[in-house]
Amino acid sequence: MKWDEPAGGEVVVDEPPKKVITEAQREHMDAVSFNFGKGIKPVTSIPARQNTVMSLFGFGGSGKTYFSCTAPLPIIVIDTEDRLKLVTDQLPQDIQDQIFQFSMIEYGASDTGEVDYSGMIERFRTEILDAAAEMTTQGIKGTIVIDSMSEILDWYDLWLVKQKGVRLGEDGQPLPFEKKRTKNEIRRILDIFRVTKWNIIMTFKEKQLWGDSGIPIDDYAPEWSKDLIYVSDFVVNIRRIGTRREFRLIKNSYGNKLDIPLNNVDWNGFLKTVKEHSGG
Repeated sequence: MKWDEPAGGEVVVDEPPKKVITEAQREHMDAVSFNFGKGIKPVTSIPARQNTVMSLFGFGGSGKTYFSCTAPLPIIVIDTEDRLKLVTDQLPQDIQDQIFQFSMIEYGASDTGEVDYSGMIERFRTEILDAAAEMTTQGIKGTIVIDSMSEILDWYDLWLVKQKGVRLGEDGQPLPFEKKRTKNEIRRILDIFRVTKWNIIMTFKEKQLWGDSGIPIDDYAPEWSKDLIYVSDFVVNIRRIGTRREFRLIKNSYGNKLDIPLNNVDWNGFLKTVKEHSGG
């Protein structure tokens, strides 16, 4: 006898109650069932999101890069510090074989021995367009890691100084309203990546916040452009406490719940735990 079979041998099936649509509801459905145009569709027909965008910030050595390397393969790392190899050497060979590096520093070299930030950014943009086109053509899905976006933002500020027509202040830095050009460039890069449907992880350096009394408080923020919070599904502060890595949610697109136990998780463990505790 099966566990759901009564002693008499007859299987009892509980059918869900049929939904009754009232005449008023039917009239309302008929009233709104007209054609808006090709670009407008009911939310019930929108497919589930195929990728995740995460912003991850923490002090050096907190595990940002290592966590990023647990995301879906293949992984392309836009490496600004040339430290990727130190992390990937800790991973199994079959994982290493599916991680690729784009070294920003390599493209910043110049004949004078100084870093050519403008040339580096221009090459970066060209390579991104080529990579995005190939990703879309091949139909492969994986993860793009920008490690770190804090460096990219700083370099874009240096790039901006060299652009024609940019108005500079007495200190030689672009006036505040000119920074919009940098934000637009960063947003354009992210939009190119989002079209590919790949996951995106942006890592950021961390800065400690200060209270009104001028004393540092136990709170931290990323070194970033605040506009990036809007394109992120998750904003996460990773902290290393002994051998434990603690992940603190700052933004959670699955709901308002931020106090979720996240310790020593990898990419899949993070998403699974957040969904379970958020009701997703």
